[in-house]
Amino acid sequence: MNKAFEGFVKEARQALCPKQEPLELVAIDGKASRGTARDGIKALHTVSAWSSAFGLLLGQVKTDEKSNEITAIPKLLELLDLEGKIITIDAMGCQTSIADQIVGGKGHYIFALKGNQETIHEEVKAVFNDGNESTKNMDCPKAVMEEASEIDKGHGRLEERSVRVCSDVGWLKKGKKWKSVNSLIEVTACRTIKGQTSKEKRYYLSSMRGKAKEFLKWIRSHWGVESFHWTLDVAFADDDFQGHTGHLAENFSLLQRLTLTLLKQETSIKKSIPKKRDRAGWNNEYLLKVLSV
Repeated sequence: MNKAFEGFVKEARQALCPKQEPLELVAIDGKASRGTARDGIKALHTVSAWSSAFGLLLGQVKTDEKSNEITAIPKLLELLDLEGKIITIDAMGCQTSIADQIVGGKGHYIFALKGNQETIHEEVKAVFNDGNESTKNMDCPKAVMEEASEIDKGHGRLEERSVRVCSDVGWLKKGKKWKSVNSLIEVTACRTIKGQTSKEKRYYLSSMRGKAKEFLKWIRSHWGVESFHWTLDVAFADDDFQGHTGHLAENFSLLQRLTLTLLKQETSIKKSIPKKRDRAGWNNEYLLKVLSV
């Protein structure tokens, strides 16, 4: 089924944009289908690649039962044409081997950093001088930062996002471990909902050189795959599916993602995904329209 899906994606991608787009962003993220877990059997966990520019699922790989996303991501990358793509991955995929694979395929990457990369995470935080006890004694260079910000309002929510980008990374390349890094990024999100304000900082590594506004756009685009996975739970009750015999869970998961992709691409009516799905179920004319996207 995966091969058939790959064929469909290639045709859909070509129809949406016959010419190669420069710097297309592809977000990679993992998702567990929790209802498929059984005694002694882990829940199905898949890693998906999502084209943020075209709203298109490009492929997915099932993680091995005794493994995790770190081993699945390289297999997924092998299925993709990496040239001219910006690959965004959360902290689980922040590995030098994965960085080398992407750059070797003539692509670019933006990796999120978290505490599981303790040393590099703390070093990058120190570059931005966040003033925490854990970083204040680190010997990191004072660097020139480029900054940008944006504000979103809507549905009783106010969110201000600001970004600082540092391209002075020579000190990080000295050990040659992260030889392809060209930018360090700090994103600060300040949200106010019903009078309650929260603040969060996130850090990233990238092989790209770009403007601060560009990094803000690229990093925000990664959330498209997370929204895609959230919709699977809300509109398709993915976590409630309990099938686990043979390849049932994996195949059903792929069919759900294919269905959601088609429904998102069909834009002739302005309805929610559940309502589009219902209409396709009882209206053959609309069903054919969805299938011919």
